Amino acid sequence: MRLEFYVPEGAVSIGDFHLGGSFEISEAGSFQPMTLEAEQGIGGTTIADVRASNGKFQRYSWSGSGWANLASWSLSSMLVSKLASQTVLPVLRLHNLPSQTGIRLRFVLRQQGVKVYESPPICSLQTGKSGQIFSPMHLSAGGLPGLNYAYGLNLSLEALQSDSSASLDVDDIIFLPPQKCYRFYQSLCGLEPPRSSLIDDSWREQTWSLKEDQELKTHLSLGRAMSLFPGLEQRFYLFMSSPAGLSAIDMTMKVRAWYRPVTVLP
Repeated sequence: MRLEFYVPEGAVSIGDFHLGGSFEISEAGSFQPMTLEAEQGIGGTTIADVRASNGKFQRYSWSGSGWANLASWSLSSMLVSKLASQTVLPVLRLHNLPSQTGIRLRFVLRQQGVKVYESPPICSLQTGKSGQIFSPMHLSAGGLPGLNYAYGLNLSLEALQSDSSASLDVDDIIFLPPQKCYRFYQSLCGLEPPRSSLIDDSWREQTWSLKEDQELKTHLSLGRAMSLFPGLEQRFYLFMSSPAGLSAIDMTMKVRAWYRPVTVLP
């Protein structure tokens, strides 16, 4: 594929952004939302705010020196079935940046009440960024044959803080599906509106930007380029931040996409 990203006039410049790609849908009507709203879980206090996803965010307050269970979400059998053979990259989006430093976060998966997975913790919450990136996570530790629906799981968010108490405002959790294709575009100087664009050309194996018809490097690209596969419906998921590290829900980016057929000989 060849992708072109550009920012409309009047929109906020784009800093770092992630493209989780090629989530394949082989059955009609089998699409599953890849976002968990914080208020859909158990735990915390729901606060209404028009600037939040779905008009609400969740505030978690806790104290103590050990790991605290902030919230938990039920992952349905349908969602786990669709993702059982996939690796997902969880992104936790904060609604407000925390005032405390030294907060650590981790995700825990439980099956029938038993802990089956514990993510490596974020060593220290990045206080200047809305999007907190976790390690890639597999929803089925040993793999499943897919002959029946998978059993549902419980996802918990746990936190550890260095002060006597802490508070965290969480908007949502996004699962980026980087199983076959995934790109992280690390900002060098940001993509500015309105006459600049970033081009990712998998045929040339190059990524570059254009501004006023001149080439420059605004981002470094990491990961595998995007591809399309015959006979499958595919979805691509984008998570972006401003150069200041904020990820507001009204951020805008436009994407153009082209493809070129490739024949693979045996």
